[in-house]
Amino acid sequence: MSTRLKKAVVAAVLMLLAQLVASGTARSTDTKLYTSEPNSIFCETRKDMEAMQRYSEQHDRNALAKLVEDGSCLIASPALSLYLEEDHGVIVKVRRAGMTSPVWTFRKFIK
Repeated sequence: MSTRLKKAVVAAVLMLLAQLVASGTARSTDTKLYTSEPNSIFCETRKDMEAMQRYSEQHDRNALAKLVEDGSCLIASPALSLYLEEDHGVIVKVRRAGMTSPVWTFRKFIK
């Protein structure tokens, strides 16, 4: 790919991101470093985190255990250093410091 084409692609992506942020579809990241509570729950997708919330409200322990058993969600025993990527109220998207893949958790698990 030529340098000129790369610059055009980068410009297009930046313009799209600016539109998403302005429309509220995407949120800018928070630069503050947060810490998770010990034994916090993290899920790979927002859908899995929402399922975790729903099963928890229903007191469905078997469904909760299945989310952990199949690897969709995990419980992190030690406290972790996290960056807040997106805040959706009860559920937030975070990224572990030094890592590149974000995960989802409950807002109450980070401070």
